[in-house]
Amino acid sequence: MPEILAKDLMKKTFLRLGPTHTIREALGLYLELKSRNESATVMTVLRPNGHYAGLLTLSRLIKGVLTGAILADLEYIRETDFEKTIYEMLHPRLDAPVTEVMDATVPLATPEHTLAQMLDLTRGRPQECFPVMAENGELTGVGYTSDLFNAVAKLALSRETANP
Repeated sequence: MPEILAKDLMKKTFLRLGPTHTIREALGLYLELKSRNESATVMTVLRPNGHYAGLLTLSRLIKGVLTGAILADLEYIRETDFEKTIYEMLHPRLDAPVTEVMDATVPLATPEHTLAQMLDLTRGRPQECFPVMAENGELTGVGYTSDLFNAVAKLALSRETANP
């Protein structure tokens, strides 16, 4: 069986944002894609030269919006004031750049990373994906841990059926 490489598993189509995009714009893009039943769980943030800067997951986006909000206070808000209060609590964070909430510490893979190297890269990290970057610094794709799991499961089952 041929060796499984990052370039075989990575998705070559992914969302790209620039460092000056705001949380508001990222949320708008997410909601637009969601309304069209398209997936938008991860957005990449690229520097102006096109090189990778960080990943923006939905959970980081939500945490970024909620930073500073005192959600415990919500139980004391009258229902008639709820929407206005939510808006007032969250609105100040919407114009923050995505660079404030992106994750720039996610380990990077190269297109030639093997399955074993990718598994090692993601071990112990609660991440849903990892960037795949060429030697020139260009982001060439995004690998998902679910695809790593699928590849490992297929390998395990293929050995089982080959050696009953």
